[in-house]
Amino acid sequence: MDANKRFVCVALLFFLSLCGFSQTVEKSFLFDKAPLPEVVQTVVESFGLYLSYDPYIFKNSSPVSLQLKFSSVQEALEYIVSDDFSFQILNEYVIIKKKKKDMPEPDLPSSNLEKRIFYDTIIVRKTETFYDTVEVESVKNIEVYDTTHIQKEIMVYDTIDYVIEKEESRKKLLFYLGPSIWRRDGDNMNGALLGFSYRHHWKHFYLEASLSYQYYLQNISFSQTDNLVDLKIDTISTFFIIENEERVPVFVIDSTFNEREVVREVDRTNSYHLLTLAVLVGKAFTVSERVDVGVNFGVSMDWVFQASEILEPDETSDETPIELSDYRVPLHNVRLEVPFTYKSKSQQAEYYLAPFSDLGLNSDFQNSTISSERYRFGVKLGVVF
Repeated sequence: MDANKRFVCVALLFFLSLCGFSQTVEKSFLFDKAPLPEVVQTVVESFGLYLSYDPYIFKNSSPVSLQLKFSSVQEALEYIVSDDFSFQILNEYVIIKKKKKDMPEPDLPSSNLEKRIFYDTIIVRKTETFYDTVEVESVKNIEVYDTTHIQKEIMVYDTIDYVIEKEESRKKLLFYLGPSIWRRDGDNMNGALLGFSYRHHWKHFYLEASLSYQYYLQNISFSQTDNLVDLKIDTISTFFIIENEERVPVFVIDSTFNEREVVREVDRTNSYHLLTLAVLVGKAFTVSERVDVGVNFGVSMDWVFQASEILEPDETSDETPIELSDYRVPLHNVRLEVPFTYKSKSQQAEYYLAPFSDLGLNSDFQNSTISSERYRFGVKLGVVF
């Protein structure tokens, strides 16, 4: 029995020493400019407890830097937060509150008093009244704050290139000029044109109307044979007669006419002034971001309002001067255009290049036997607005 008692005593002493050793285990902490809520959270959780506090109380707290060892949560919190905060350990929770400095405790409503006094009236013999005072402790509500981490949405802006596509206007105005060649019956007339066009887009097609002034020159050279008649007078005899007592000579002459041909070279320049109205239907195709190509087809009409022209003579006729009234008005043509449009980098300006050709449908003159074939080729260079 004595041996058993000794064994139990030794085991009890060993167990108590272990418990004491476990209670005095120190925990090391190292913080370098860490936020105060993070420090408190780490310390409390390291001792196996839960932290409860209002996050607003640490709003203006300073960062903490320390390297110490603590054996209990009370010791750690007294060192870290005792100056500005108070703490209370309630079961498994550590409640942190901010101290109120130099402020009296507010008068709490009667419903929050910790103690209430109730008077119970007891009637005894001799009809004397005795008051039995009973102190009742009311239940006080305790606010427990559970610290939660709220993840805020952060908007990250990524810089991207965004091109705002401007809706192209359906109405466009084109101004142009360029060289042109008017070919008639195998003869070329070089000239230039100046004009403008109005274009209206409709779905995938567009309608274009243009008005232009055209000026042409034609240099011609030809040989012309002229018949010249020479008059030759010969004196055959001479005699005298008396008139008014004066001697007057009289000549007898013989006249002869000599006809001869003279060939001369003629160099001259024919000039023409025209107004041209064209109505075309076209469709544009996008080749690249800045280049468009189109196809236009329609009709054009020419009015010759001033001209100085002489047609070259042939074997059956002499040179033929042309009067303004001899021209047919208007001259009808079929036109084909292939316009190219180039857009600048800023998309503010468009440049226009359009080769075109006309095929005459009627004669240039009222007398259709004079001329019947007519072609025109040119290039328009301009700007689109």
